[in-house]
Amino acid sequence: MGLLDKLGPAPDGSMANSISTHEWSAALALYALDIANREKIIAEFNLEPSDEPQLDALLATIDALNTDAKAKYHGKIEALGIFLEKGSLTKAQYKTLLGF
Repeated sequence: MGLLDKLGPAPDGSMANSISTHEWSAALALYALDIANREKIIAEFNLEPSDEPQLDALLATIDALNTDAKAKYHGKIEALGIFLEKGSLTKAQYKTLLGF
C-alpha cells in the first residue's frame, strides 16, 4: 500500500488507519509555504519508508511550481480530497488525477 492509498476512508468507509485528506492537504500547503518540511510531514503522519516515493513525487511537484501555481495545486489537492472522502471519487481516480 502506498501513501496515496492511505488517504481518505478505507473500503469499508471507516477512517481507522487512514489519513484525513483535509489534514494531508493542510500539511502540503504548509510545505508549499516553507512552514513544514519533509521530515515534519513524515513524523506527523507516521509515514513508512514505502510511503516516501509518493511523498517525494508530490513534494517535487510542489517545489517545481511558482507561488500562484502552488496555490492552484493546493486547491486541486483539497478539492479532490473532499470528493474522495465523500465517495465521489475512487482512490484510483484520485491517484490518476494527481498524476500517479
